[in-house]
Amino acid sequence: MKFNDWKKPEIEEGKLTKWNWMVQGIEGLKLGNKTDIGAFTYINAKYGVEIGDNVKIGAHTSIYSESTIDNKRGKITIEKNAKIGTHSVIMPGITIGKNSIIGAFSFVNKDIPDNVIAYGVPVRIIKKENKISDNKIKRAVLNVNEGGIKIEDKRVIKEEYNKEWREVVEKGRKGDFKSPQQDVINAYLWLFDIKKNEKVLDVGCGYGREIPLMAKYDCKIYAIDILQSMIDEVKKQDNDFVKETKIENIEKTSYPNEMFDKIFCWATFDCLNQDKALCEMIRITKCGGKILITGRNSEYFDDDKVAHIAEQKAFENNFPINFTHINKLIKIFPLLGLKFLLGRGFKYRGDFGINKFEDLNIYKGNFYEYILIFEKIENKNFNNNLGIFNKHSKNYIKYNKILEPSRK
Repeated sequence: MKFNDWKKPEIEEGKLTKWNWMVQGIEGLKLGNKTDIGAFTYINAKYGVEIGDNVKIGAHTSIYSESTIDNKRGKITIEKNAKIGTHSVIMPGITIGKNSIIGAFSFVNKDIPDNVIAYGVPVRIIKKENKISDNKIKRAVLNVNEGGIKIEDKRVIKEEYNKEWREVVEKGRKGDFKSPQQDVINAYLWLFDIKKNEKVLDVGCGYGREIPLMAKYDCKIYAIDILQSMIDEVKKQDNDFVKETKIENIEKTSYPNEMFDKIFCWATFDCLNQDKALCEMIRITKCGGKILITGRNSEYFDDDKVAHIAEQKAFENNFPINFTHINKLIKIFPLLGLKFLLGRGFKYRGDFGINKFEDLNIYKGNFYEYILIFEKIENKNFNNNLGIFNKHSKNYIKYNKILEPSRK
């Protein structure tokens, strides 16, 4: 945004400015030059708020020099060139150093030094730099390029992920929800209708937690993963129903056409190039065979802060999490030779773990996670540029673009 014609805004006590943000305790506000404050931001300046030159504050941010919850009071200082992401909260007595960036949805209850990137509830420093260059910022928590978020896709799944994933699945992350456990998985395996002696491909088998559940159906299980450590874990299982375990990438496998009766892709599809993976699954599924996938929807609810934090952490750790355009995917099923059998959307992060769902035959609103079961009814010719996924949710893209507020 250009500030050649920037002028200090007209501010009246307790009233919205022209740009739809509000100040109470106006006498305590000191506003620098070329500041940019997003719509519906609230500033309580009763005990002093100083905002330096070239500071940018995202929409819906709350800045409190006084807290009536714990009776804390104190001047807030946001030094020059700092950037505050949308929906953040800044508590009394806090200083945010020059050139620092606060990620969206953060709770700032401690001082932030110069030249860092910080994010979280409560806020924590995730990156320190002697100087944050423009290129670093583009790859950081918040990117405000005119064209939206642009990220080099250097996201990878590492071997050490095995141990972490097992702990997350079995215990859940601190402050987060548990993944679906055996009772939920069993319910969907029953709906998947696996028959005796059918060939079932377990895509992204991990350490093999679903294999004993599938084995109850007397099927022939083929387990694949991209990590050798995961394959080694599966091989430790004494299970006669596992016919094969090997390193394979479902985006392009060595299997022949129409080999499998069922393909089971649980907690894996969102880590893949979904266009390529889906096309490959269709290729190696028999006509009359079924595919089950789970993943994340491209648009969840704005108030699902736990989902937003999970997405942000995946980005920080270079872990590949992709988001499916579910409505588009279901719409193109006939073009792919597929028949929709079952679709359930889980509105908020954590709902999948307790199987609290909406029927996607009826429900058309936002949701975070999903499960789909569909049947291959005929072979069709199509390319693998389906356009069914994005590397970020629409929520993430929307809020990171809001960092430079529109003037509508």
